[in-house]
Amino acid sequence: MNVGNKKHISFEWTKNDPSQEVLDLNFYLGNKMISNESVY
Repeated sequence: MNVGNKKHISFEWTKNDPSQEVLDLNFYLGNKMISNESVY
């Protein structure tokens, strides 16, 4: 799921495992990936 516009600022959830309550989150700023971390 994407929220926002990668040309400006956006967040992208790439994997969702409900059993572990962990999301893989990519953060884009100005069309550049800033972070790709797992979050709880």
